[in-house]
Parts: sequence; C-alpha cells; structure tokens
Amino acid sequence: MDRNILKFTALLSAAAFLFTGCESKSKDTVPTAKVEEYSKNDLYKTVSVDGTVESTDKDTAITTELVEYKVKALNYKVGDTVNAGDIVCELDTTDLEKEIADLESIISNTDVLSDYQFQQYQKALENAKKSGELQLSQARKEIEDANAEYARKKDEYNKNIQLYNNLNAAAEENKNAAQNCSDPQQAESYYAQYQENMGAASEAMNAYESAYSEMVTAENSIASCQNNYDSVKLSTDNDIEQAKYKVDTYSISSGNTSENKEKLDRLKRFLENSKIKAVKSGIVSTVTAEVGKICSNGAVMTTQSTSDICIHVTIKEEDLLSVKSGMKALVTTSATGNKEFEGTVDRILDIKSQNGFDGYITINDTDDFRIGMTTKVKIVTTDESDVLSVNNISLFTNDEGKTCVYEAVKQSNDSYTVTETVVSIQTKTPKYTEITADSLQEGDLILTDPKKHSDGDKVQISKAEKKSETGEDNARTE
Repeated sequence: MDRNILKFTALLSAAAFLFTGCESKSKDTVPTAKVEEYSKNDLYKTVSVDGTVESTDKDTAITTELVEYKVKALNYKVGDTVNAGDIVCELDTTDLEKEIADLESIISNTDVLSDYQFQQYQKALENAKKSGELQLSQARKEIEDANAEYARKKDEYNKNIQLYNNLNAAAEENKNAAQNCSDPQQAESYYAQYQENMGAASEAMNAYESAYSEMVTAENSIASCQNNYDSVKLSTDNDIEQAKYKVDTYSISSGNTSENKEKLDRLKRFLENSKIKAVKSGIVSTVTAEVGKICSNGAVMTTQSTSDICIHVTIKEEDLLSVKSGMKALVTTSATGNKEFEGTVDRILDIKSQNGFDGYITINDTDDFRIGMTTKVKIVTTDESDVLSVNNISLFTNDEGKTCVYEAVKQSNDSYTVTETVVSIQTKTPKYTEITADSLQEGDLILTDPKKHSDGDKVQISKAEKKSETGEDNARTE
C-alpha cells in the first residue's frame, strides 16, 4: 500500500477519534437546571398574632353625681353578673330625707297666703286695664263728636258764605241795571230788587259769621278733647304700671318660695338617684366605692358586657399594611385546644400603642369564650385559588435592580436555553408569588435554581413535581 495513503488514513482516524471524544465530552458537560412550570396555584398567607378576649363595651362606668353622700350598701362584687337596671349601690340618705320633710312643711305653710295675695294683685292689674280702656274709649268718643260738630259748622259756614256771595253778585247786577236803565219805572224796579238782595245778603253774612264762630269753637273743642284723651291715657297707663309693679315685685319678694320648690324638686331627684343602677348588663370588673365612705370622684364600679365580646390583638408594624378590615381570622385558645373559631377583622386603630397597632376581631360563635382568655390568631391576608404563579426561589434581581425569572426555552434540537424575563409581582405568599409578564404563558418552564445559571446558558432540565403547598418535590430529568 502506498505510504501516503496510509498516512492519510491514520490522520482521518485520529481526527474522527478527536471529534467523537469532544462531542461526548461536550454533551456530558451541559449543566442541569431544576425547573417548575408556570402554573396555577392556591395562594394562602396569614399573619400570626396573640390576642386577649375583651368586651366590646370595655369598662362601662357606673357613676353618681351625689358625691357628698356616703355609701350605705354595695350589692355586687367583682365577678358578679348584673342586669341593666339592677341597683348596684345605695347611698345613705338619712339627712337628705329629713331636709326634704322640713322643706315640704315650710312650703305648705306659705303657699296658701302667698297664692291669695298674688291673685289679688293680679285682679287689681286686670281691673286697672279694664278701667283704663273704658276711660280711653269715652275720651276717643268725645274727640269723634267734636270732629263731627266741627264738620257740620264748617259745612254751614261754607253754604252761607256761598249764599252771601251769590246775593251780593245779584244786587250788584240790579244796581248796574237801575243806573243804566232809561225807563224810570223799570229803573225803580231794578233798584227795589237791589235793596231786597242786599237785605238777604246781610242776613247771609250774619249767618256765615255766626257759623264761623261756632266752627272755631268746635275746632278748639277737638284740641281740648285730644288733650283730655292724652291725659286719660297717661293716667290709666300709670294705674296699670303701678298694678303691674305690685305683681312683679311680689313675684320677686316671694322668690324664696319658688327657690324652695326648686330646691325640693332637686332634693327629690337626689333621693331617687341615691339608688344607683347598672347601665348595661355584664360582669362587674372593678368596684371603686367603699361602704361608709363618699364617692369623691363619683366612680362606683365598672362592668364589662358578656354578650358582645371581641379579641384584642396587637399587629406588628411590618404586618400593618397587609392587614385590612373584613379579613378572615382563625382563632384558637388553650381551653378549646386545636379547635379553630372563625372571625373577622373589625377595625385597626391608626395610632401605634406601646407594642404595636391595636386591632379588634369579632367572633361568629362566642359560647366558648370568656373575658380575659388568651388566644392565638391567624389573620388570612391572602386566600386565592388557581392563580398563575411561580415558586419564590425562582425570583431574583438583575443588575438593573429589576425582578426577574429564568425561562428554560426549548430549542429546535431539543436543547434548552436559559432566557431572562423581567416580571411584575402581584401577590406574594411564603411559597408562591403571583407574577405577570407579556412573554409568559401557562406551562412555561421556570428555573428554581437561578443562582446557578446565567442568561443564554445551554441546559438540560429536571422537572419538579409539586405535591402540595408544604410537600417535598419529586424531580425527574429530561
């Protein structure tokens, strides 16, 4: 065989060996990436807090305004159950009852005389008003009569002066006619008529002068009647004012009687209120009053309602914004073991207390709860079913500070390439986080060990089979 052919064959064999070895080595060194599907999960998250059973009407105060009277009896002690309206405390009212009896006697002895005298003054006032009205009515009538008389005289004056003017004018015409007449007999007739007219005019002048005088007299009478009316009104007003003054001053002078009656009413209210009653039904939580001593600050005791209870919890500042009114709460107590009671977050105070932010949980079934019991509470902040989400270990932050996941994208040769995808976080729970991204679809493969890989890596995948929220994963490799 030719030497060159042998050499070429040897080179081909060596090259084939090297290529085959490199290919085997390259395939063996492709890393394995653990993945889970981008799939629907149930998101569930709680905030755990400790709580204490309290009354919603915590420490309803029972008080008294009668701070000057000593306590005679306390009918209930701490822990006793009271009903609304029960007499819980009685004050010593011996001195009060004596004061009421003495005051009633004083008022009884003065009432008869006082009422009679007051009635007399009132009667005098009414009489003064009636008398004054009669006098004023008469004075008004006199003014009206004077005005009527004046009107009559004025009318009579006007009529007579008009008649005088007419007769005077007629006489002047007859006089002129007599002077201008050429017939002596006719002139004499005109002159006779002239004299007759002048005689009648003279009588008319006497009549209107008399009427004028009487008209002036009537006008003066009007002024006189008006002055009389003003005088009568002044007099009657003065009489009424004096009578009213007696009524008013008597009311003031008899003020002691009114004051005594007001004081008696006040003392009787004190007597009624000396039996201090419970405002609401509940359990006595504190007793401040002491038998034989006054309630200097008015405090007697406090009660707590047993029908309306709640659980008082303290929420840490880091959990505050995740807890909202209306969220479901699961409650357990030492007395009831593992039994869970369902409740609801009623309200959360906006002011931080010493240990955190105070919240209040209402319970649906309160039969097994007692005021003062300690509780464990889980507030369900997230409870959603079938939400597209990924395992929390799949999330990482890239160099730009954005939250990302790695997808294992299958290639045409059945290999997988690691691809970085920026995502938006919606809801996060201890195991899963709801994310969204335009490129993500349900069923996509998401790496659960992103720290071991980089964008663009070629990988083979190992799928994890999810058993439950808290179960272990069974892995298989492709």
